[in-house]
Amino acid sequence: MFSTTPFDASPADALNAVRSFSGQILVDLDETLYLQNSTEDFIDCASPRIVARLVTKVLDIIKPWRMTGGHATRDVWRLAFIRILFPWTGLIWHRRVRIYGQQLLNQGLHQSLTSANQNVRIVTVGFVPVVKPLIAALGYN
Repeated sequence: MFSTTPFDASPADALNAVRSFSGQILVDLDETLYLQNSTEDFIDCASPRIVARLVTKVLDIIKPWRMTGGHATRDVWRLAFIRILFPWTGLIWHRRVRIYGQQLLNQGLHQSLTSANQNVRIVTVGFVPVVKPLIAALGYN
């Protein structure tokens, strides 16, 4: 069983707290406001898909990020290789984010943020070419 803290709350209580809060709210993008990982979804847009998956698999075997800061830089390597070898992926991503923005938006959180006209700032460690069009598709600037 998980231990609880004074900060634990049910989803309903958390959304009520968002609605009643006045001030700036910082919201994490990946797996919070956007219900998936934006970098993984971008990489999944690469085509031909089988070749892109082979490239990412080879990178996972070679692990070049060991020379540049360890696992924390893994996505930098993966995204760079996809963008260099499959430069059209960005165009595919721009088309798909319109769909993803509708299907994968955390509706409850979005409604709570917009119902009180909150001062929302989206925070992420994601990559600008990936997250900027996604944030726009989610209805935020």
